[in-house]
Amino acid sequence: MLPECVDAHAFYKSETGRTAQKLLRKRLKSLWPSAKGEKLLLLGCASLVMETESVLSCRLNGADAFLSLVDSCDKPFADASIDAVACLHVAAPIEPLLHEIWRVLKGEGRLILIVPRLNSAWSNAAQTPFAHEPAYSSRQIVKVLKRQFFFVRRVDRALYAPPSSYMAREIEKIAPWFLLQRGGGVLIVEAQKRVAGAIGCREKIAKISADKLFPLPLPI
Repeated sequence: MLPECVDAHAFYKSETGRTAQKLLRKRLKSLWPSAKGEKLLLLGCASLVMETESVLSCRLNGADAFLSLVDSCDKPFADASIDAVACLHVAAPIEPLLHEIWRVLKGEGRLILIVPRLNSAWSNAAQTPFAHEPAYSSRQIVKVLKRQFFFVRRVDRALYAPPSSYMAREIEKIAPWFLLQRGGGVLIVEAQKRVAGAIGCREKIAKISADKLFPLPLPI
């Protein structure tokens, strides 16, 4: 398993991690209430916060419920074969990854992307995996997604309380009402694949590929 994944799984076993996991699950459930009948691909550690049974592994058949390591920018799926993708703590440059996600998504396929918010307590807390990945402002992540031909439907926020806060759940309930879409430790972006005007342009964009990783089945 990649070091980033190991660290993330260890963090979500801690008290702070379990609280963050519950808060993210609750927020994601309201954004994505059901994926029944959909082919849903979970990348990175998204399986820790997505409550769904419609999960594809990174194997060609996608039949078994296990995690595997593959090149994030060269996944073994056909074009337009996935209904939706969710990403959390993905160890890959984000734009080449989004380029490949666009390819495997069906027309108007959905994407949930969870990234640390720039200059937030969570993006600066070394004990959390969010501090070890690029952080973005809402404007920055929207621009990145638009460059990769995604239409951003909404940008939500979560983890308003700083790490290790004993009042995290209470703060999470009331903070959105007072902060009015400001603050938050992470950004939860819901986007949709945009096909119109993208086909010709995408052929001109150079694709950056990482070294391939041999798929290793890992029990969930």
